[in-house]
Amino acid sequence: MLTLQFLEPNPYIYSYDLQDVRNKLQSALDILPVTHVLIGWDIPVNLLEACKKITEQYSIKLLRWHPLFTLRDTDVIQNNFVINAWDKPIPGFKNLPEFTFVCPNNKLIVEYLYKEIITIIENDIYDGFFLDRIRFPSPSEDPFWNLGCFCENCLQSAEVNNINIQLVKKFIKNAYNSQDDIFIYLSYLMNNVNLDSDKLELQEFKKYLDYRTRIVIDGVKVISDLVHNFNLEVGLDAFSFSLTYMVGQDLSRLSQLADWTKVMSYTHAIGPAGLPYEISNLLKFLTKKYHFAEKKALELLEKIFDVQLPKTISSLIENGLSSDILYTEIKKAIKSTNKPILAGLEMVDIPHITKIDEFTLEKDILAILAAQPSGISISWDLFYIPVSRLYLLRKIMDGGYS
Repeated sequence: MLTLQFLEPNPYIYSYDLQDVRNKLQSALDILPVTHVLIGWDIPVNLLEACKKITEQYSIKLLRWHPLFTLRDTDVIQNNFVINAWDKPIPGFKNLPEFTFVCPNNKLIVEYLYKEIITIIENDIYDGFFLDRIRFPSPSEDPFWNLGCFCENCLQSAEVNNINIQLVKKFIKNAYNSQDDIFIYLSYLMNNVNLDSDKLELQEFKKYLDYRTRIVIDGVKVISDLVHNFNLEVGLDAFSFSLTYMVGQDLSRLSQLADWTKVMSYTHAIGPAGLPYEISNLLKFLTKKYHFAEKKALELLEKIFDVQLPKTISSLIENGLSSDILYTEIKKAIKSTNKPILAGLEMVDIPHITKIDEFTLEKDILAILAAQPSGISISWDLFYIPVSRLYLLRKIMDGGYS
């Protein structure tokens, strides 16, 4: 499989030249053996219709790239943010609606999403859905204040599931003010704990974190079952394996709901889901909140993630992570499930978010191929990817990828 993401909504998309859009997509399909085009949500109708015609001509599937648990311009969604242990809404990345999360445990939200998907399906444009934002907000910027959800729905259902949610909230608040607890707290948050604890608060915290993954699975299942009932395909977008648990994703179970799952093992991106972004956020939190020396913070996260990180935070942000880590992350994802795993491949330069040269890109492609996923998902937006990089991918694939 080879998928590509195309036309992510942005403030400038209504000024895109129609012929330019056609040319970019056709060029990519002429160069690469693409199987699926994952096209953005809320894009101009003329662009969508043009891409539909092209994918039909090439006998390629067109899937709607669709965010689930994020803000919409509707009262049902607007008033149901993810809530932290201090009973405050968790803000989104740069306060962007598309990165501001709502609680998947709220039946009104799931019902709204169900109706939304039916309306889209009835338009008879897509061959399936690529479901994005199927998680809770990332807590990396502040692992305590940004951890949720503790809304009324979650409080009630946690009680039904025999989770002492008030003890969990108390534990989070106490741990926030205790430097001594940060290692064990982050270890639990990353699901990297090998020993059972006899401490009741840790037992309840683990139960709560496990419960978060079930909330995400239950919410996604309603939508994936709906799409499958219409005989349409379902793909999922998941965090890189080592980060999945902290956003409420259990890849082994979540992947069972879909035909395939793409993992965002982005080793260069300084933006949501990018490994350098999420890890550097954790490092900055440790140095600012607890006044850890940079070396100590790096050593702590190296133990938790079991990887060798760059020697400074600035180096992590500037240079990203190695292709060896990319290989390891994909291998972990593959081993976690019997369902197809696609590796997300960064191929675009975005100012202040990601930059990659062709030497690094070649190393990344070779690392991905060595890991032997079920396919590759070209990320993010084809509209901004230089044609030379598409040719590079084709050249390497022709040398040994099938």
